[in-house]
Amino acid sequence: MSIEGRKLLITGGTGALGRAVAAMALERGAAVAASYLLPAECTAAEAAFGGRVVLVAADLADEAQTLAAADAAAGMLGGLDGVIAIAGGFDMGPVADVDGTRFDALLSTNARSLYHTVRATLPHLRAAGGGSIVTIGARPAVAGAADMAAYAASKSAVMSLTQSLAQELLPRKIRVNAVLPSIIDTPANRAAMPDADHGAWVTPEALARVILFLTSAEAAAVSGALIPAYGHA
Repeated sequence: MSIEGRKLLITGGTGALGRAVAAMALERGAAVAASYLLPAECTAAEAAFGGRVVLVAADLADEAQTLAAADAAAGMLGGLDGVIAIAGGFDMGPVADVDGTRFDALLSTNARSLYHTVRATLPHLRAAGGGSIVTIGARPAVAGAADMAAYAASKSAVMSLTQSLAQELLPRKIRVNAVLPSIIDTPANRAAMPDADHGAWVTPEALARVILFLTSAEAAAVSGALIPAYGHA
């Protein structure tokens, strides 16, 4: 997997999956910037990475903040040639209990944040002569899942954006692909579902390998793909 010298922005890069991707990218010689929203996650990332990762604060639901964060990351890395859009959110419940406010929040956190991220980083990818964007879909958006209608709809929007952007940006040598996890094996998910078969879940490290492959030279022929990453579930 050849990503040495790549200049990557990871949105949501201070969460469990984001930290795994950042750590692996650093091991493989990439320069990494990560956006964060929660100060506590920023503190954890600073402890984990020291000064090796550029950290930029942004609420990605806000277009101006997203633009400022992308410009700051590109400025400190000397450009961008890869974007890994991990930032997002999860909520679940029967449709009778999930009101419009919660539905709108998921659309904003998952789909609007991605749209803003692409618009903010596109000038830098163009300036680099091309690059890659990797997004995060979800298994429920493909197969459906009880009590996840709003979440699945928001991730369906992410996946539709991915495929449309892939067609739009490929002439500019910018590839766009999505990884579709099932349940990610994180401490938060284990706490929320203590009786589940955690061994069947996909690990952050396994997802990181797929994500970083999509940013690599070996994946130069891949764009518009929605890649299942379900672990053993």
